[in-house]
Amino acid sequence: MAVFVLATCSLSKVHLGLWECFAFVKDLTVHGCDDLVQWPMEELRCLICLRHLSFRACGKLEGKCRLSDEALPLPQLERFEVSHCDNLLDIPKMPTSLVNLEVSHCRSLVALPSHLGNLPRLRSLTTYCMDMLEMLPDGMNGFTALEELEIFNCLPIEKFPEGLVRRLPALKSLIIRDCPFLVRRFQEGGEYFGLAPHVKLSQRQKAAEEAAGWMAPVFERLTGIRALADSARFKAWFLDQIGVLHHGNMPYLVPSLHENMASYVWKMSMKSQQSVHTSDKLQTSSCPSSSSVKKEVTDGEETLQGWWIGGDLGDREDKINELIDKQRTSPISDFYPLSSLPFPPSSLLGFGRRRRRRWGWMASAASAPAFERLAGIRALAESGRFKAWFLDQFGVLHDGKKPYPGAVLALEKLAEKGAKMVIISNSSRRSSVTMEKLESLGFDPSCFLGAITSGELTHQYLQKRDDPWFAALGRKCVHLTWGNRGAISLEGLGLQVVSNVEEAEFILAHGTEALGLPSGDPLPKSLEELEQVLMLCLEKRLPMVVANPDYVTVEARDLRVMPGTLAAKYESLGGEVKWMGKPDKVIYTSAMSLAGVNPHECITVGDSLHHDIKGANASRVASAFITGGIHATELGLNEIGEIAGEDTIDSLCRKHGSYPTYVLPSFTCSDANIAAFVAKYGAVSDSVY
Repeated sequence: MAVFVLATCSLSKVHLGLWECFAFVKDLTVHGCDDLVQWPMEELRCLICLRHLSFRACGKLEGKCRLSDEALPLPQLERFEVSHCDNLLDIPKMPTSLVNLEVSHCRSLVALPSHLGNLPRLRSLTTYCMDMLEMLPDGMNGFTALEELEIFNCLPIEKFPEGLVRRLPALKSLIIRDCPFLVRRFQEGGEYFGLAPHVKLSQRQKAAEEAAGWMAPVFERLTGIRALADSARFKAWFLDQIGVLHHGNMPYLVPSLHENMASYVWKMSMKSQQSVHTSDKLQTSSCPSSSSVKKEVTDGEETLQGWWIGGDLGDREDKINELIDKQRTSPISDFYPLSSLPFPPSSLLGFGRRRRRRWGWMASAASAPAFERLAGIRALAESGRFKAWFLDQFGVLHDGKKPYPGAVLALEKLAEKGAKMVIISNSSRRSSVTMEKLESLGFDPSCFLGAITSGELTHQYLQKRDDPWFAALGRKCVHLTWGNRGAISLEGLGLQVVSNVEEAEFILAHGTEALGLPSGDPLPKSLEELEQVLMLCLEKRLPMVVANPDYVTVEARDLRVMPGTLAAKYESLGGEVKWMGKPDKVIYTSAMSLAGVNPHECITVGDSLHHDIKGANASRVASAFITGGIHATELGLNEIGEIAGEDTIDSLCRKHGSYPTYVLPSFTCSDANIAAFVAKYGAVSDSVY
């Protein structure tokens, strides 16, 4: 026997003696074995001829070995693959015979371990779509034959282990895609300079290199359509035929899979719905020609909203991502077929949302991904699609003085549906102060798992100093703080606030109203006076830690300048700035850790395109943009809940290089916005709001 596929069964029920019967198997794939937690070392020991081993979609696999240094007992293994194992924490030590290693879509894996071993024959190492992967193995001294190193879509990786370039003498090709921080390292040169001739850097666009531009939303992997059919979430399904329903001669699946399924729409005119097709057997003669449909849609002014299923992408996710890049679509899910359905083994169902005017999704690659207009959060809350909601406070929940209409009820609705809520805020103040502020405004603190503020992160980093950058800071600082709003306490940080710039070792920016005194009291200063202080700091080349990266914030419908404005100017003049909070990924990673979720399971709600939405894009998290916050004036809005024009929003998103998944007038689940929404955009279904 050459190939053995073990799928959706209980390994514990497979007797060890049975494994011995497969001693001559050369290719083993373990797929969907949910009772598998540790690597099955004893079972694998029987497969002495195994050359290719693959683990796929084993949901509970953590990968720990009974012995910490135990290697896979496969003396002839040449290729090892592991993918879509969401709980995987560790990769086993590999045998010296290994030639190819591929790890992908393992959302909990933070690092490839240094104990992979001495692999003198390893020629190819590939890792892609790893949401939490922060580093490659440090112990790569034994990879003397490595020729190809490919890293795709691993956003957290910021740098290679020190000296890695010198340890890979045989390296011929290094391909990096969608790793903006790593790309920047190569652009800066240094240790990476000598490797530059071998590197193929994917540069979608400048914004992607800066981890700030358009990032394709993370899509969810499913094994079939049953869950979506049972949920009855979608009233209409738009189905391709060849590659989905049939391959020209034989059907793949019969449409009547489930009684709850909505009507199947074969081709749908924007001006007429006479082509809705509900029979169990597809008759192509009953459908309008594609040319006539295209003409009707192209001539129409309406926005095309629908769901597509296409089966011509193959089973490689990088092909999906290439199509996303090319077409600027925003896929929500892609389906690997169930083994019980008569699908060809290599086929894949790509499932996503396209929303463009006049077939605009066929536009050039420069077009931005479309957002979905909602009047409120009701549909998202009731769908349960997102397990965790990361909420900004100013401009979303309140204006600093009072809650926004409907915000308290919206939180209660989410809590009722079991959503985990975390406040993520570019507030200079610590998390406990933020929670007290919310309670004083009428919000129930029990609705939240907690709060993560930029001020809290700054406090923790300054206190622990386990980060090299913070460890190098001195203890004497110039402190920019608040006056009337209340000075920020530095108690417990071991810092000495100084008034004389000549004595300072760094700048700590919490506020824009005052200069901190050694006594702890604030000395009121205007913005101009603070800028003059910063010019003196610039001459001394003092680094700055900015505890609130926001440029402005909403306060009773007015905009107030925040520390981010001063920090941006300082940086533009050549000063070194450490930005804490949004849009940096650290605050999103902390929130996901607190909620115990992966990026595709959460959504960020915020009113700042530059901070909330851009940070969500870089962290591969869905986002909802509240138009009534700090951008209200730019969007021509005067009242809370007022509806902004779609072209105006689109233009503003392009300006900031930030692209939300959803756009809402305000954070509410009530019907307060529906009348205005209908007046501007026409009738909406229940699913819209």
